[in-house]
Amino acid sequence: MFRLSAALICALLVSACWADRDRPLAPETSGLVLDAASGAPVAGAAADYPDVPQAGGAVSDAAGRFQLPGAVESRREMLLPGSGVYRDGALVRVRHDDYPGAFAWAAFLSGLGAQEDSVLVLMITDMNPSAAGLDAYLEGCQPEPAERYALALAALLPGLVEQDWFTAHIAADYEPGQRIEEFLDVMLRTRLLRRCEAGIAAQDELDRLIEPLRRAVRDTP
Repeated sequence: MFRLSAALICALLVSACWADRDRPLAPETSGLVLDAASGAPVAGAAADYPDVPQAGGAVSDAAGRFQLPGAVESRREMLLPGSGVYRDGALVRVRHDDYPGAFAWAAFLSGLGAQEDSVLVLMITDMNPSAAGLDAYLEGCQPEPAERYALALAALLPGLVEQDWFTAHIAADYEPGQRIEEFLDVMLRTRLLRRCEAGIAAQDELDRLIEPLRRAVRDTP
């Protein structure tokens, strides 16, 4: 009888540790697509999540704005210590016939179901990843398309933060500025520099490139 009761208690405890949870794969994202040189809106740009094709896509309107659907995945999971909420994100890809491909990072908190985010996507006409000054740390290492865009964007940051149109967008809503910083951090620090086994000097150089944007975001009222 004792053995049967113990087995029943164990079964109940185990079943109680399982739960159905909606895990976000990508948030519903509102985006603004601008020309990186002039700040003019870019219409007709196609946006999607390349790693989450089931989320679908969107096209920017005359004001450069798009609304990208999100996606969630229902899973039955065992609830374990440390398996709760953590910060995650999904790569946003934007394509237009007049520009090389551009990318952004839409963030969300895993474990909290459907969510929303907003991104600012800058279309770069003349992409020059080498201008970032990180080539010396990337010998024999080929950047992926999103990483090449991140290098080109990082090289433009010192000039961008001097542009009134750019600082106006950051001042109006600090979130897009934070997403640009997060995108560069994920693509370059977490992925490219780690994959290429770049050292502390490369990390310091990346910090130097991103610092003007950090200051602009910090100064946002």
